Amino acid sequence: MAQHVRLIILLCVLPFAASCVQPEIRGLQHELEATFASAHESGHFDGVALIALGDQTIHLEAFGMADREEGLPNAVDTRSRIASITKSFTAYLVLRLVEEGLMELDAPISRYLPSWEGPVDPSVHQLLSNTGGIAHYEGLRDVGLSINAFRPQAYTPEEFAALIEGMAPACDPGTCFHYSSFGYDLLGAAIETASGMNYAEALASYVTGPLGLTDTAYEVETDDLAQGYEPTEEGFTDAIHRDASNAYAAGGMISTANDLLRWSKALQGDGPLGQDVLSKMTTNQVGDIDPSVSYGYGVAVQDGTDTYGMGNIGLERPYLIHGGSWDGYRSLLVNVDHGAAAIVILSNVGAATDELALGRAVAAALNPILTDES
Repeated sequence: MAQHVRLIILLCVLPFAASCVQPEIRGLQHELEATFASAHESGHFDGVALIALGDQTIHLEAFGMADREEGLPNAVDTRSRIASITKSFTAYLVLRLVEEGLMELDAPISRYLPSWEGPVDPSVHQLLSNTGGIAHYEGLRDVGLSINAFRPQAYTPEEFAALIEGMAPACDPGTCFHYSSFGYDLLGAAIETASGMNYAEALASYVTGPLGLTDTAYEVETDDLAQGYEPTEEGFTDAIHRDASNAYAAGGMISTANDLLRWSKALQGDGPLGQDVLSKMTTNQVGDIDPSVSYGYGVAVQDGTDTYGMGNIGLERPYLIHGGSWDGYRSLLVNVDHGAAAIVILSNVGAATDELALGRAVAAALNPILTDES
């Protein structure tokens, strides 16, 4: 029998509505329920889904098992690995340090990593916008590592920087958009130098603490989260172990659906970061370097059209989006402009879940209401 927990909130008045829209919202809820139930029943989704309109959560539902061996079901407050959504937290943390005068966007990474001897020396801005020319995981070939050999290894920030030094650049800094987790790992090491704290401490001090995100953290070892599983022909099996320190500032964080909803509000300005600095994160920083991509700092920036490919789920309003992929986990965070809506999807069945396909299904359901209220 399917294991799930559902929280449904019926609304009559939305913050952006001029009149009672309860029938439309109830219809939307039914559509969302059907979307996630179908994904779960077909073996493509276990985890937590949250959809909000304005300040109101209209759908919050948990499916499947958090721990199959122990028989523990997922709950709406279950913590999960968020993988590359971590990049948005790292970007926000860098900008907090910029506000404090501890980092500069135009400074080369070597200013914060004096031992850096890589073939390129990108700026903080270039690393944040993925225009720094640093390799992604294909760079492991240059240092003689397969992805399977890399996964279980633990790295200190210094060891990480030394590893990345041996990778060939994807391009000269500022000449291409090349999505790079290793670029964000360099930022993590720079954060530690600039703040005088380790990454976890700086994150708590400057970001998650001020925002009250009590279930969100960078934790290398923790049992307090849903276990990750991968699909096989016989069912699900435990995901391959990955040491969280080698996801580091690019993907090592854990969170809950409700904390990520609070985080999405911070990305709209409801947080400690000043709007003038935040706007750098939430506007396209790639520009003419690659007209097919719109990426800010740690988030893809969509304009509500089909202009840009990365993160396009078909919403007809501007939105920020980032997904995450980790052995046994998938994640998606979407914030529609000015907080009109938010989508949070956390899965602990890895490759069984197509988080972008689920995002597209939710977007199709949201579009009529968002368009009516725009």
